[in-house]
Amino acid sequence: MTHRVKEILSWYGSDNPGTLTNLARLLNHGKLAGTGKVVMLPVDQGFEHGPASSFAPNPPAYDPRYHFELAIAAGCNAYTAPLGFLEAGAREFAGEIPLILKANNHDVLLAESDPTQALTDCHFFGWADRQ
Repeated sequence: MTHRVKEILSWYGSDNPGTLTNLARLLNHGKLAGTGKVVMLPVDQGFEHGPASSFAPNPPAYDPRYHFELAIAAGCNAYTAPLGFLEAGAREFAGEIPLILKANNHDVLLAESDPTQALTDCHFFGWADRQ
């Protein structure tokens, strides 16, 4: 583990070991591993604004697994998305990239006059190295 990652983890001394482990995994993954910098691929526009407005220019993006592949190929530290997107590829891509559940979102299911968002428990999905 690099000095920089150890320094960042030292700022979170009161957090539980599981949180520290997941943060270390995030900081030590992808092209920026060990630098203390993080780049995540956040995907949710298809839910917030309707899939056609977001994915029509790039039809492969309709497949949730495409976003996993994109994040992995780009060397991102993590992929973050709503639960359904993560569930669609979590088994297939287990261990290849840390996953973060995007819990706050706005969808087109409610009228704009009703801004209440769906609330979901937030998790940093378990991530284990593949052998």
